[in-house]
Amino acid sequence: DGQRLPRGLSYLIPNIDPYLLERIDVVRGSNSVLHGQINPGGMVNQITKRAHFSPQREVAIKVGTQAQRFVGFDINQPLGSETDATAAMRLGGLYRSSTSESGIDAKRYAIAPSFTWQPSSQTEFTLHALAQRDPDGGDYNALPAYGTLFNNPAGNIARSTFLGDQQFERFDRRTHLLGYRLSHSWNEHVSLQHNLLYTHARSSFRNTSVRNYLGGTQWGRIATASDEKLRGLNGDVQLRLRFHTGPVRHTVNVGLDYQHTRAERLIGNGTAAPINTRNPRASDGLTR
Repeated sequence: DGQRLPRGLSYLIPNIDPYLLERIDVVRGSNSVLHGQINPGGMVNQITKRAHFSPQREVAIKVGTQAQRFVGFDINQPLGSETDATAAMRLGGLYRSSTSESGIDAKRYAIAPSFTWQPSSQTEFTLHALAQRDPDGGDYNALPAYGTLFNNPAGNIARSTFLGDQQFERFDRRTHLLGYRLSHSWNEHVSLQHNLLYTHARSSFRNTSVRNYLGGTQWGRIATASDEKLRGLNGDVQLRLRFHTGPVRHTVNVGLDYQHTRAERLIGNGTAAPINTRNPRASDGLTR
């Protein structure tokens, strides 16, 4: 929504589910700097669903391979008669799950309410929020090239092989967003827009992955643990002026952008027990 989405120091990267997005804009080149402190090479702008003044009902159900399950809903309702309503509410939510080829689950559920108030044709205020939880992040492990892409005479590795520790494996992420947008137009030449977004997120990551080749079908491994949290506040004020000089039309955008992010991380790495790819164990006794 034109605001920077902050991220943590390692694995804590907030991710908005596509079902809760209205569209995705890819802004290339110097135009991206109109959205604040953005790299002039370009930006990807995720536009979330907002309350509007047309009734809307949607329920989506999807199933697929790898135990994919999805249920989502999107309800928008003007408050009052549709012709003269000055407020509207929208509520979207979802649940999705799947299982990787190696047997590791991925789950997500989220809810996103929004409220729009339009006291006049010149003024609009929208309050929006998001609460999203990923209790299971899926399989973050990789298989080595030797034994998959390249033949290992001692024994190759099946694609469904999991070389981590299932009792230790975890990726739990929680994301909360709260923000608003206020816009007002005095006339066709002068308008003002103010945005504010607060972000709070936490994650807990545990992973055991292949580190080095020991010979035959034996591989050394490393265990990683990372607990992170972040808080971010982004705001901007934009004053837009439109005018003519003869046949030429001009638009001048003047604004102030503020960003503050605090990220914390507790991380550790250590050597884990080696694993035999010919007969990998589901667990090597690590604890979360």
